[in-house]
Amino acid sequence: MSFSHDLKGPLNRVFALGQLLSLSGENFTAEQREYLGKMHQIVADGLNMLRNLLDNRKLDEKGIELKPEKVNVTALIASV
Repeated sequence: MSFSHDLKGPLNRVFALGQLLSLSGENFTAEQREYLGKMHQIVADGLNMLRNLLDNRKLDEKGIELKPEKVNVTALIASV
């Protein structure tokens, strides 16, 4: 089993359980559905953050250096 799998496994399980609970959402109150949605978003954000950290670790291991630069977001959006 890999290091990344060990880290992502628990969050993936919580994410999957949240999705299963969402499927039976008609049994929940509006407040419970709201909290379930918030939980789903928090776990998704945590997984994304963890994936980014693991991606950066891979880049570091390969000796690839990131060079951040400023981007004119307005111009970028206008070009799309």
